[in-house]
Amino acid sequence: MATISAAEVKKLKDLTNAGMMDCKKALEESDGDMDKALKLLKEKGLADAKKRGDRETKEGGVYIKADGSKVAMILLGCETDFVSGNDLFKAAKDKILDGVLSTGSEDANKYQDNVQDVISQTKENIELKKVRFIELKDNQYAATYIHGNNKIGVAVVFELGNSSLKTNGDFKDAAQNVALHIAACSPFYTSSNEVPAKEIDEQKEIFLKQMESDNKPANIKENIIKGKIAKHLAEICLLDQKYVKDDKVSIQKYIEDTAKKLGSDIKIVKFFRDMVGA
Repeated sequence: MATISAAEVKKLKDLTNAGMMDCKKALEESDGDMDKALKLLKEKGLADAKKRGDRETKEGGVYIKADGSKVAMILLGCETDFVSGNDLFKAAKDKILDGVLSTGSEDANKYQDNVQDVISQTKENIELKKVRFIELKDNQYAATYIHGNNKIGVAVVFELGNSSLKTNGDFKDAAQNVALHIAACSPFYTSSNEVPAKEIDEQKEIFLKQMESDNKPANIKENIIKGKIAKHLAEICLLDQKYVKDDKVSIQKYIEDTAKKLGSDIKIVKFFRDMVGA
């Protein structure tokens, strides 16, 4: 039997988009003959993965795994709900999550072998759409939440004045409530300070266009625009949003009240929210 090099396996993989192990096995069975190996993969239906690459992946799931101070979160897409419930799909997402936790890499290309193996066996287009990795500092805590059969996933990071809060039930409940709120209310930014000036300017232009036919004085229009911008920011910024379980308070106020109650500073550092089909 011919000795098969890694370079040959990679070449066949690049030609076919089949999984690495499938390429290696085909080359071994073909005694190193690239053309025969290519034909063999085609006969087995493993060489047409590239043809599936332009098919939409509107199903799938968001998956999260934590290991101590590390959190991995991925959005793995497929074409049908049937495949997302497939054991092969589930095994692939577990391997990818373990890989993210192990390497800390958010480069989806590093996990393509796992994806291609599922494509080869299910005949569906599978796409690793998002890879998130969080490494927590000693004074940080991450709350995670999965909603609707893995259709929405959230991870939110808190910074604590007192690290002992990580095991405090009241704090953990509050943190989980914030994660649930993010899933329900879809904020884009943590605070208004993160919103690019360009985005605010563009929104002002939209509001001005909407008021072109309005005969109000310029200073009145300006005040109205300011009010509209403030309302817009309150809709897209987490800390300014009305808390989903109590619309009398903002998320900022909810966190401040929780911090006061527990006697420790609490700050939301960042969050991630991914959704299937978005």
